[in-house]
Amino acid sequence: MIFTHEQIKTFQDQGYAILSGLLNEQEVKYLRNFFHDLFASEYWKKSPFNSNSIINDIYRDFPELIDLIFKLKYILAAKELLGDQMVCVPECSVHYNRFFDWHRDTAIMEAQGFFTHKDKRHQLVQEGIYLQENKPEGGGLLLIPGTNRGKDRFIKHVYGSPVERTIQKISRAFHISISQRIEKKENLYLPPTKAGDVLFFDSELDHRASFKRHFLGNARIPEIEKFAIFNGFCSTEKMAKDSEYMTIFERKKNCHICG
Repeated sequence: MIFTHEQIKTFQDQGYAILSGLLNEQEVKYLRNFFHDLFASEYWKKSPFNSNSIINDIYRDFPELIDLIFKLKYILAAKELLGDQMVCVPECSVHYNRFFDWHRDTAIMEAQGFFTHKDKRHQLVQEGIYLQENKPEGGGLLLIPGTNRGKDRFIKHVYGSPVERTIQKISRAFHISISQRIEKKENLYLPPTKAGDVLFFDSELDHRASFKRHFLGNARIPEIEKFAIFNGFCSTEKMAKDSEYMTIFERKKNCHICG
């Protein structure tokens, strides 16, 4: 077994599991240099779905990365968490100094009326493969264990009416936004991921990027470049299809917003 029984139970109850040492030191160094050069070359401008902090579809554009990432250890770990019929979701990307605040990855699905993930037979899981150590100032995730078993509190703040979104912006200025209330009242957990580790986390888990804040609440960008590769797995084909539909929807929406 890749995971212990205790780790699997923690994943089921608390929503996360760490796979240590997927990548060795040389592989981490290679990928950091590779992605540094990729973003520096402004490769992201080749697709309207990318930005200066994210490049999508990395295995289509760089198939040489597949064997480096999808090692047997990685696949077996995913199967232990999701079952032998698990499916790899066709949504993959590399993040560069990307610091999203508190959210839940399934919010967009629920906002559009998709609730397949609520049935744990159709579980959807994200994996972050980190190329640096996770620290409070950046490098990985900050999460709230166990929130994967609760209701999504972010939908109306992100996908709500214009009035609801305006209220959220005003509350941030007075330091009473949902993100600021979370950090004052809840038990937060900084997963101790190292360079080359994988963090599996339930897509219904409340989380944000790890970062220090400026006075006004926005992320303080660290001096050391932060990279993470994100893949998705789910336990059934139905969940994979719903997830793929929402990926297409989100990309079209973002392209419309960006002009």
